[in-house]
Amino acid sequence: MDPETAVANLAEILAARDKFTELEIYEAMEEQGFPEPVAIHAYKFTQTAWARAVLYSMGVRFDNEYIWFDADGEAVRAGLIEEEPYYLAAVGLVEKYAHKPAFSLLVQMSAEANTVDAALQDGSEAENLVLGPAAFFMEAATEEGIAKARKYLTDPR
Repeated sequence: MDPETAVANLAEILAARDKFTELEIYEAMEEQGFPEPVAIHAYKFTQTAWARAVLYSMGVRFDNEYIWFDADGEAVRAGLIEEEPYYLAAVGLVEKYAHKPAFSLLVQMSAEANTVDAALQDGSEAENLVLGPAAFFMEAATEEGIAKARKYLTDPR
């Protein structure tokens, strides 16, 4: 299944809901015939694209990379986010869905929005913020995996 179709279906699933959990969305995607890896990619990259659209409008800047980690915190895949088909498909849907309650909820649930919110609460100004690469776990992470991924992101070399 191509990324554009997966992201379009995800957006419609989200738009039909006022509240949801990440797991509920994965289940809804799977009910529509999307394999779990496709549902995960569609969700993660859509969440990132939509959050970045909002945060970019506030002046926040971003690293152009993304990194996938396994449950143990090993970096298993990386790339440029602006070359990722799921991300590009989601960017193309921002205007269509930005007015939906689910859009705001998905953005609020994102790590990037929470990071920016914490920085703003601490007195930072949005236009002075530069976020690192988008980071995702392919599966439920262990505590050790989360710690290892954090270490990688703060000192990747």
